Amino acid sequence: MRIFRLGANYKIIVYVQEANPGDADDHFEAFGNGVGHAAIGLTKIGSNGQSVIQVVGFYPEGANIFKEFSGPSKLVDNGNLSKPLQYTVKMELNIGNDGNKFRQVRDYIKIPPASYPAFDNNCVKFVKDACAAGGITVPFEMKSVVILNISPSPAPPDYVVIDAYTPAGLAGPMRQLMSAGDTRISRANNQSVPNSHGPLLKKEKIYEISM
Repeated sequence: MRIFRLGANYKIIVYVQEANPGDADDHFEAFGNGVGHAAIGLTKIGSNGQSVIQVVGFYPEGANIFKEFSGPSKLVDNGNLSKPLQYTVKMELNIGNDGNKFRQVRDYIKIPPASYPAFDNNCVKFVKDACAAGGITVPFEMKSVVILNISPSPAPPDYVVIDAYTPAGLAGPMRQLMSAGDTRISRANNQSVPNSHGPLLKKEKIYEISM
């Protein structure tokens, strides 16, 4: 399906899956949503009402990210029909017919960082930077997280405290703005993101949204 640029409108949507919904702090214990996640949605709506949607998440490649704290990265289609991301807060940014702003966000997503440091270049930072590439600011605050059982661990104590990009660092300020009347933001009880659909990019395994 091809939607021509003439008359098209665009949306950028930030989805946050909180580890513990509504909690202002991040905890890396086994809550229902694990450690949480952030993803970005791109929607192009043609003048005929047809739409192309892509929901993308930035992930570590491999299972030991919270042991090594860094590793290679990968993009994942979070709007996959068989396993869509479930979110607890979202912020919908309608950018009208500003195709240039939309393109800048899309182009950032298409060439993600090669590495995934767990605390300072993760899924949250990716969403924040993708929006910033298009001149879009999302509410955010750094969070302090406690890392236990460092090996070799300092003694005593056997933990370190670091500043990190976390899902709560996105969701908390978003919830505050929503309470103040910002209608771009809404919360949900682990609701599935929309299913991605559009021409598939074979290399990245995600969908292309043409301009």
